[in-house]
Amino acid sequence: MQKEVKKHVAAVRISDDIGLLARKTWNILLLNAYEELLDKDFHKIKVSTLCEIVGCNTRNFEKVDGVLDKLISTKVKWDIGGGCTEKGTWIKNMGRSAMLASAIIENGVISYEFSKRLSKLLYNPDMYQKISVVQQRIFKSSNSLALWENCIRFAGVGKTGLSEVDEWRELLGVTSKTYDQYKDLNKKILSPAIKEINAVSNIQIELVTKRTGRSITHIGFTVKQKQQTQLAIPEILSEIKSSKEFEDLLVYGINEIQAMSWIQEYGYLYIREKIDYVNENVKSGKVKTSASGLLTSAIKGNYKDGKQVVKEQNKKQSEEQKKTLSEEKRKKLVDKLTIEFGKTARLNFIASLSEEEKTVLETEIMNNLGMNKVALSSIKKNGLQSPFASFYISQKIDDFEAKKEQFLAEKLKEAGF
Repeated sequence: MQKEVKKHVAAVRISDDIGLLARKTWNILLLNAYEELLDKDFHKIKVSTLCEIVGCNTRNFEKVDGVLDKLISTKVKWDIGGGCTEKGTWIKNMGRSAMLASAIIENGVISYEFSKRLSKLLYNPDMYQKISVVQQRIFKSSNSLALWENCIRFAGVGKTGLSEVDEWRELLGVTSKTYDQYKDLNKKILSPAIKEINAVSNIQIELVTKRTGRSITHIGFTVKQKQQTQLAIPEILSEIKSSKEFEDLLVYGINEIQAMSWIQEYGYLYIREKIDYVNENVKSGKVKTSASGLLTSAIKGNYKDGKQVVKEQNKKQSEEQKKTLSEEKRKKLVDKLTIEFGKTARLNFIASLSEEEKTVLETEIMNNLGMNKVALSSIKKNGLQSPFASFYISQKIDDFEAKKEQFLAEKLKEAGF
């Protein structure tokens, strides 16, 4: 079973090349918001969760921010009245809206909204095409994903129908002059996209052309479904959320969107195997770090017996222990070097004083000590060598702190820190 976003034709009628990451991101944002499209104006998702499900490794907030800007500035159109689906081609009776009405990133969380009109259309089951969120992750090209989105909704009909070449260029976001000639469009865009779709997706498509005179002016595609039609999104969400696997994932701190994604991408049996493995390790006291981290590693790494997971966890624990020991060793060395520097600096300072200057300094220190009998007794007995005089002497040394820091830096570097 795969997760789907019921996607209105507006979602694929895009007049700009928004890019692969932006197309995937929009689909995930729609899935995340689906159940509350009509009830809430704003929807939220963690940046880290979005990146994980979209299939990108980046946690670069600036890149995510750029994608959101693109979605807000890009317009989509939708078929009013269903004429496009009925005729197998685009018509001029279209509605328009921005892909996102607004979005902000705050403390690692994206808060976003669709326009109210678009939200109503996106929630209407009769106005959707089915877009597999898991399926879209496999595409490496924005052109392939765009063409796939524009063809899959016609899988039940068997063909998209013929439209003008410029119409398809607009749908695929390749309106630059580079593709004015059909031969260039076909060679650089259509052929590679068709090849990728047929190789990795759930449909098989074939290019159909129509000539006017000696030029190809219209194109379309035959569309064949490779597998049975997917379930509609309400049934998917209801089944997943009522499963024991989904419940257990939440107990381990996995968020809902990630849990749904994993269950549909890996299947219930696979997820159950990993959950049972983690349960056993928790009960036996073998989990020394994060149980949710162990579960994530097991799922992503496809560890069947858990040995690799345990090895990874032990390695991480060992590295943390080494780091802790190293920090403790460094701290002890800093303390030792600080004492060493202070003692040497004060001895050198005292040695530079005349006997008269030493007497004046002793008197000044004793006056500052006030009625502290123990300290006064120590000064009288040991003079400037008394530990109670150390603080006052250090204050008399020019650039004492700066010299100390330089001394520490040099010694720590020599010690390999």
